[in-house]
Amino acid sequence: MEGAADGLRQFHERPLPREGPPLGFVRQIYQVITETPQHTYQLLTKRALRLRRVVGELDWPPNLWMGVSVESAEHPDRVDDLRQVLAAVRFLSCAPLLGPLYPPGPRPAWSGAVHGVEEHAAGP
Repeated sequence: MEGAADGLRQFHERPLPREGPPLGFVRQIYQVITETPQHTYQLLTKRALRLRRVVGELDWPPNLWMGVSVESAEHPDRVDDLRQVLAAVRFLSCAPLLGPLYPPGPRPAWSGAVHGVEEHAAGP
């Protein structure tokens, strides 16, 4: 876990199983988030459809930021699913960003986006 003076904490853990954790386990995680308002939590998923399915079954604490991974405009469904989330902050993780996120036209408003650079080992 990495600490910061502003209360934002970052914790890296192995990804959960592809089918995702049981809803009861997710509720336990949300309970911990609710009980520790001095911290800000960022949750990130590629399983935006599952997120959309459980959105009404979870209480969204104000110290929870929710994000989805989106590599290009080929995944507008993930962006649409995130729009249904009641999190205080919604963000996109665009790493690696493989192309434009939106077709030409009006852009939706977001709290923020995270992007990065993929590191590749040099070949022989």
